[in-house]
Amino acid sequence: MRATAAGLLVSLIATLPAWAPWLDPRLNLLDLNDARNHMHRQYILAWMLEHGVWHPRWAPDLFMGYGYPVLSFYSPGSYYLGALFDRLLGLDTWDAFRAVGLLAALLGTSGAYALGVSVWGRAVAGVITAVALLYAPYAFQLNLFKKGDVPEALGLALLPWLLLALRRLWLAPNPLRAWGWLALAAGAGAGELLAHNISAVLAAVVALVWIGALALGRPAWPALGAVALAGATAAGSTAFFWIPALGETSAVQLERLHEGQLHFENWLVDPSSAVEAQRGPGNRQTQSGLIDTHLLYPHQFLPPPRVSLAQAVQGVIALVAVAWMAWQAARRRALTEPLAVAATLLVLAGACWFLTFSVSLPLWQHVPGLALLQLPSRLLGPLALALAIASAGGVAAIATALESRLRPWGRIAGWGVSAALMVGYAVNGAGDRPLPFTDAPRPEMGRHTLLANESEDRLGMGSTDTREFTPRDVQIAVFNENQAPDRGLWQRLYTEAEWVGGSLYPLEGDLRLLGWRAKPLALSVRLVNDAAQPGRLAIHQLRFPGWRAWIDGRPAEVGAAPYVAGQQASLGFLTVAVPPGEHTLTLSFGPTPLRLAGMGLTLATVMAATAVVAGVSWRRAPHQRHAALSCALAVAVSTGATYLTWRGVRPAFHRFVALPVAAIEPGGGVWRAAHLGAHEAGLVVNVSEAVRAGQARIASPSGSAIGPDRFVDVRQLTVVNQADPLLDIAGVSRRAWLLLHPTSSVEVDVALPAGREVWFHTTIALDPAVWDAPTGDGVRFVAEVLPASGGIAAAGARTETAVVSVERTLNPRARIEDRRWVPLALDLSPWAGQSIRLRLRTDPLEDATFDWGGWGNPVVVVRESARAAPPVMP
Repeated sequence: MRATAAGLLVSLIATLPAWAPWLDPRLNLLDLNDARNHMHRQYILAWMLEHGVWHPRWAPDLFMGYGYPVLSFYSPGSYYLGALFDRLLGLDTWDAFRAVGLLAALLGTSGAYALGVSVWGRAVAGVITAVALLYAPYAFQLNLFKKGDVPEALGLALLPWLLLALRRLWLAPNPLRAWGWLALAAGAGAGELLAHNISAVLAAVVALVWIGALALGRPAWPALGAVALAGATAAGSTAFFWIPALGETSAVQLERLHEGQLHFENWLVDPSSAVEAQRGPGNRQTQSGLIDTHLLYPHQFLPPPRVSLAQAVQGVIALVAVAWMAWQAARRRALTEPLAVAATLLVLAGACWFLTFSVSLPLWQHVPGLALLQLPSRLLGPLALALAIASAGGVAAIATALESRLRPWGRIAGWGVSAALMVGYAVNGAGDRPLPFTDAPRPEMGRHTLLANESEDRLGMGSTDTREFTPRDVQIAVFNENQAPDRGLWQRLYTEAEWVGGSLYPLEGDLRLLGWRAKPLALSVRLVNDAAQPGRLAIHQLRFPGWRAWIDGRPAEVGAAPYVAGQQASLGFLTVAVPPGEHTLTLSFGPTPLRLAGMGLTLATVMAATAVVAGVSWRRAPHQRHAALSCALAVAVSTGATYLTWRGVRPAFHRFVALPVAAIEPGGGVWRAAHLGAHEAGLVVNVSEAVRAGQARIASPSGSAIGPDRFVDVRQLTVVNQADPLLDIAGVSRRAWLLLHPTSSVEVDVALPAGREVWFHTTIALDPAVWDAPTGDGVRFVAEVLPASGGIAAAGARTETAVVSVERTLNPRARIEDRRWVPLALDLSPWAGQSIRLRLRTDPLEDATFDWGGWGNPVVVVRESARAAPPVMP
């Protein structure tokens, strides 16, 4: 045991240069290909956990705030670990992400060491295995320092632990030890599935090959049942994730994985260097041949990386060792386990190597499932582990021979040869490793960087590299690869600032919004449709399996955005038909049949496993304390699993997701958000409804009364955007409109909730009936924030000074760009916890004729989002 611990310590010291730069505060993670997206997903998950959503399959704030199902398909394990480090250690997103990367490196080092010792029986073999794996191309060097792909690094780090557990389970001398190794094998397998999808697929293939090698070297057919049980336990315990992830792929656009530059054909190595990308100056590796021949391996991601010179040495050592063991086995006429393992791993490494070359293209095109790996270079991860283990056997044999022939100096000689090889591996693997260091202060990864990433990442818009998880309802014509639709198209068709409160958009009917409450993945809206025909309300989330709607507690159909023929596009956001009259609309994201099946299988697996553990413990020692503790733990785990399953099921039921939306009325003349919970968004006051109900102060030349013949009125107004005729139906919007003919004003007092993000949102427009009037020079719209008390004698008095204001002048008669709804917004958050007076007013310019101006859906809302509010670009 002491020698084993010493060997592990040597492994950690020897691999320190391989992973230590990951801890350097100067390492700029934003310069790594995938780190930004991974950190944002980790941040989103931590935010959702804080808001009570423990397994968010839908990320509502990704993809420009339309939501994205990345967590339905991409293994979330590393993000949960990051959120755990965030909560337990108080780390921010950046440092929590680095902590998970460090954990991956340490797991990979210790797992490789333990596996090497287990297979070859010598500490030196374990150290060699760890060093060869950690300094190898791709597995950790590329995933950490070039891609920033911590989930894939974590998946590869768990692979040696899986193989170790399977081997020890196969060779377990008694049932007690078998149960322990079975638990480790099941845990490592479950960890693979939850860490990284593609690594889990590769791990499953490697594990099958590994079991085959064990069966050849040491047949033990009863052990096959134990291995199968471990695999079933791993699959069953994670079924809540992988069953819907596999079954619901038809709901997203996975074919995008193989479009453009990320098509697997572009990542195959051409040994003749006939591919132009491999001949260019961007390729720092050997441009032709089967391996990179540099003494210092130049790590790169594109063009695709090759096998290193150090790995070629490992392959030769493994080949010689296999030949020697085969000769020995032939003499003894017995196939040994070391020979079966080494030979099988050598064949596995050769197969992975072959599949990285262009000659293997037919296999990539025709073998089912192979193309899902996306990048052939991913095979360099299993290849590195296979070579590391196989070659470690050869090194162990050399060390053993030296010890037996050079006594008493043989052990020193054996370790000397091993050390020389390890130094060579380390120099080759870390000698030419560009690291993006910077002295610039790092940004705080969160809501503002999430918003910025949408515009900086033109193709993925802050989601995934190719938007492969975009729901099918999003259909946008693409004429060539260089004209892929980006954020501009979405903003052009349905500008985010025009969505009421950033969440709702009246598409059809005479809709009036009386109130709403929202929390992540749930929304309740109280609204009125004054038209005789059904209206339609849009919600700022993409339609995807799992969304449900109820009207007054009765199930309602969830529709998708209308097709915009002028742009050959359907943006796929949610729509719900609203019958005439007053109603409460409820939406929730929850389970589908496949998700229910997955959760049910996971629950059954967990309960069966805990029952078996408790039963075995009780039968072995029914009166001992540890048996009682095992039973109590089994009950606790089963209860927890049942509760978690219930949390996943309950969003399917209206009674558990409906958020009561009572009539919003001012208390003592002040509008408040008392109905909103700590993590809820919602309406504080709809100014047009306050005016309609006589609960706002009005000042106008026609007095405080409202009506069609007055200067102030509340009505519906349809505006057709003439500034961009190609918008087609997306340019037609009918809204509740607060007419304020100059000079008029409306005031409401609002108590802003403390510690919350509060906004005033509206759209402004002049009645299209006056756009072509013979006279008129426009209207100035002004929104002002004033103290809620003191210094105000009457509505409309302007002796006091506004704390802040926003204004915009519209003149659609002279400017065609003003012939539309124009958004305005004012951030009220600086006054959170205070009472303010919000005044909306219209002023004439020089000519007051045809100044029929007004405010569309003017609302004060509480915003609760993991994404920063986008700037309003009127």
